[in-house]
Amino acid sequence: MIKLTNKLIIGEYFLVYKNPAKQTIEEVFNNHFAKLYKFFLQKSLNKQTAEDLTSETFTRFAEQINANSSIEDTKTYLYGIARNVFNEYLRVKYQTSDLDLDTNQIAETIDDYSNRTINDLEDALANCLEKLSRSQSNVLRLRFIERLSPKDIARKLNKNINYFKTTQRRAIASMRALVESGKCLPKLTKKV
Repeated sequence: MIKLTNKLIIGEYFLVYKNPAKQTIEEVFNNHFAKLYKFFLQKSLNKQTAEDLTSETFTRFAEQINANSSIEDTKTYLYGIARNVFNEYLRVKYQTSDLDLDTNQIAETIDDYSNRTINDLEDALANCLEKLSRSQSNVLRLRFIERLSPKDIARKLNKNINYFKTTQRRAIASMRALVESGKCLPKLTKKV
């Protein structure tokens, strides 16, 4: 860096810097470089990154002075730039990469898994129904698999509606006990 009273050449920048405190750019650099470097080093835990971010901060500071020649509070302005530089660094560092996902493959996998799960549930249900009494099994098949109304089931079995309700309640209680004991759902608990 070359100091020319209030003029400073930083790389390709030739700056005229005016501020109320009458600090030259060199003084700003000398006063704040170590503090900014330490700030970036504590945040990034990498010396090279801290140097790069500190350098970027002072480069942007120089660009801003070139565009806006008077700055009221140099320290606040410089640390604002440092904060923005660090936030940009974090955005780049933790930005998720765009994954090239084959949506057809994902959809096929989900469909395959869903079909396998449905088939496993149907097999488990059939296994549970086999363990129930014949009347309970028939009532549950007609009600939940064939989706008949209670009146239609009673008519089909040549029984009254109260018989249907009682048998259904007992069948559900028996089914619940079988499921809780794990006797009729072995396929759902095996590992894929």
